[in-house]
Amino acid sequence: MPTWIGVTFGYVLYLAALAWLLPRFARARAAASVTALLAGALWWSWRALVTLSDLAAPVVWVVVPSLALLGSYRVSGLFFVRASLPLEQRLLACDAVLLHRSGVLRAYYASRPIVRELFELFYLLVYATVPLGATVLLIGGQQDHALASYWTLVFTAELACYAALPWLQTRPPRAIEPAPAVASGPLQRLNRQLLKHGSIQVNTLPSAHAAGAVAVALGVYIAMPLAGLIFLVVAAGITLATMLGRYHYAIDSILGVAVALATWMLLRP
Repeated sequence: MPTWIGVTFGYVLYLAALAWLLPRFARARAAASVTALLAGALWWSWRALVTLSDLAAPVVWVVVPSLALLGSYRVSGLFFVRASLPLEQRLLACDAVLLHRSGVLRAYYASRPIVRELFELFYLLVYATVPLGATVLLIGGQQDHALASYWTLVFTAELACYAALPWLQTRPPRAIEPAPAVASGPLQRLNRQLLKHGSIQVNTLPSAHAAGAVAVALGVYIAMPLAGLIFLVVAAGITLATMLGRYHYAIDSILGVAVALATWMLLRP
């Protein structure tokens, strides 16, 4: 049985336990319980799924884990109760030093629109990198062991970030800070609409975006180094975009990268 399914099952049991034991998370009880049942069903049925024909391999190795990760993300958002204002102020104070006083954001806002749109494109790619990494491994003939290891790395890194959400509750900086006095481009508007209608509307600390992007790159690199280097470049762009676009605090993204690296060091052969 792939380890990533066990990681997922353990994670949703953790959420279900929180929901039932702590009254402040009561609204998540039904969703967490159903998600735990679905994870158990996936664990029980995985052996049957992998014995399907090769035509079903993209569904089994790409679509099913991607949906499981998305479900884990959605249910974690139900554990948001209220933002911790002191924690948000500390994160903003760090950003003031790392991004504002250093001149990084000033230079970013003063750059050409094409530069800002490039980073918005990197941020947009965060939705595609996880299934794309699995697809590259599948096409490259790295089906069984490499794909199982890939998903274990990605799930462990991302779920570690989601697991902190019940305890570290913050809003993203874009929801707190005044909008910068620069014209928004089409990709930025697209990203904001996707977040408005598709995200859980709260911040993950550490950043699951940064952790997931780096974990994908490292997971591909283990089996296909050249492709992995390309994904590492994309991961670097995504990590910078989370900070520059004010989708995450700087500390979020730095810790997200650290989580991915720590997971890789822990799990690599």
